Amino acid sequence: MTPSESDKMPPVNTIAMMTPGWPAGAIPNGILASAAITRKELMARGVCVKIITSDVSESARNDPDVIDLKLGRDPHARRRLKARLMYRIAPAYKTYRDVANGMLRGLRIIGLDKVDLMEMEESFGSAALIEKATPFPIVVRLHGPWFINGSVVGNPNDAAFRGRVYYEGKGIAAASAVTAPTHYTLDSTVRHYNLELRRAAVIPNPQEAAPPEHHWDLAQCDRDTILFVGRFDRIKGGDVVIDAFARLAAEYPNLRLVFAGPDQGCRDDDGKMWTLPEYVSSHISDPGIANRLEWLGSQPHDALPALRQKALVTIVSSRSETFGNTATEAMAQGCPIVSSTGGGLVEVIRDGYSGLHCRVGDPINLAERIAELLEDPERAATLGANAMKDCAERFAPAVVADQLLSFYGEVLADRKAR
Repeated sequence: MTPSESDKMPPVNTIAMMTPGWPAGAIPNGILASAAITRKELMARGVCVKIITSDVSESARNDPDVIDLKLGRDPHARRRLKARLMYRIAPAYKTYRDVANGMLRGLRIIGLDKVDLMEMEESFGSAALIEKATPFPIVVRLHGPWFINGSVVGNPNDAAFRGRVYYEGKGIAAASAVTAPTHYTLDSTVRHYNLELRRAAVIPNPQEAAPPEHHWDLAQCDRDTILFVGRFDRIKGGDVVIDAFARLAAEYPNLRLVFAGPDQGCRDDDGKMWTLPEYVSSHISDPGIANRLEWLGSQPHDALPALRQKALVTIVSSRSETFGNTATEAMAQGCPIVSSTGGGLVEVIRDGYSGLHCRVGDPINLAERIAELLEDPERAATLGANAMKDCAERFAPAVVADQLLSFYGEVLADRKAR
């Protein structure tokens, strides 16, 4: 875009943003973490970002730019926007309708004439109804389309699954514009729905730089510790990490695995659901090796930097990621990373430069790549230094905000022209 074209674009003054909760840290959620960093950068540039959500913690209750639907709803209304319940119990159409109605109620609280543009996730497809009911453009951000994530989790391809996929497709197709954090996510969505999008762009999730005291240092880490941060479930590949560790631990008698994340149950290839303790008991027969696996459970976000600093290698073993915030957080600290090529991770981590790749769902290959760094810590340190540099160049909030504001300006110009 030339400077003259940029000058003609309408200014972006106020953005409404749908989030699953607020503030960041209130719930462990990658969408929320990315939204918080984006909002901070945009607000610093004079753009007002209104948050619409149904899960606000006490610390954010007095923020005038946060619309709490849970507190503001009509006490006699039957509808309640609560995504965690909707995932489990609400029929696809009811969820599609109720999320849209909740968002519209939040937008009316702000004032429809005071919003230039709204960004929301694709979940449940509600953008289709909101686009019709508002005078400003809706930008759908593809955080995790259900046809991708729902399949990886192992959900049955039943009417509820197909209904949600269908309505999400309607919402994506109806939106004024679509953004995705990786080419994988955008291209997969376009192919799945056979879409011809009016305007679309790949814009990565932002990642703030880590303070110097959180930087990884080979001299300070424990060379016999490897780390996994994530849920024990099928998407994050916690089972693959445990299987890889079992192989490595037999060769490296002092090696320890620190597993930081909640146990949400992992479904195997045969459809059986395992808890983490059950999986360890069944898949690691040697008690001595099992005792070298330290499961910490859910950890507060501010506890993670110290865990990454202690480990020689941070593992990202996801079967699928639309982006991979866990990877970029480790990159920002300069940690050596072994990452699967699941989904968008292949774009985030550059094999041989900012980390090492392993095949999806392959514990043997994961163990081999980790062993490369156990045997060559200096190489691990080089990968970590490259990762920090690469993260700052591609994912810094200022870099991402420039891309977002340019794209938003184009979307508003399109709407003005029509």
